Amino acid sequence: MFSTVIVHRFLVGRLLGSPIEATTTIETLQEFAHVLARRRSRTDTAVLARRYAVAFSLLETHEDDLELGLTLFERCPDLGLFDAVLAAVALNRQAEALVSADRAFATVPQLAWIDPATPALDRLIGG
Repeated sequence: MFSTVIVHRFLVGRLLGSPIEATTTIETLQEFAHVLARRRSRTDTAVLARRYAVAFSLLETHEDDLELGLTLFERCPDLGLFDAVLAAVALNRQAEALVSADRAFATVPQLAWIDPATPALDRLIGG
């Protein structure tokens, strides 16, 4: 599962030839577009968000994701609520890893977190 921080062209290009299933949530794409729109036009932002929606399998969030996310939010003080729910989705779906540059994910028990700046990302996607 991929978070907003690393949804970019380089990674998408590498994932296209990879055997792993790259997933994200609609909420993550929404946040990506929100941040991108600060620097790009709305048209460019919408085009890129649509491309990423096609490149990644989209996961739905459910009530149990919110409940676990709120619990993680309470227990992991470095984790914001958006990221806590994202971590909950990864845990509830038994994701092989959550890839993000946000080090706060390292504080989540049982979450397999990968920093995209490390060789662990290459190992994950077979590079």
